[in-house]
Amino acid sequence: MKILYKRDMPLLSRSRVAIEIEHPEKSTPSKTEIIKEIASLLKSPEDAIIIHHVYTKYGKTKTKVIVNVYKNAEDLKRIEGVKEKVKKEKAPEEIKAEPVKKVEGK
Repeated sequence: MKILYKRDMPLLSRSRVAIEIEHPEKSTPSKTEIIKEIASLLKSPEDAIIIHHVYTKYGKTKTKVIVNVYKNAEDLKRIEGVKEKVKKEKAPEEIKAEPVKKVEGK
């Protein structure tokens, strides 16, 4: 794993880091594996890292990953606005009135 660049963004309480990961004879690492490796490399908590992009070229064993590393998880939630999936409650179906049939005159 090699750090390509690191840019500090003090107003957003984060750093943007580009890392090149080599994975010979393996497929592209999953996002959880990437986060664990970056957390150990940068000595930061896993819940304060969010992956921005993952670039892999077909047939290559190198992957370029761009991540945002926040100072803590609260800053990540405040700035990124991590959305949790919320199930929508279905409204009770209204009772539908039967259509009125027209009676033809005699």
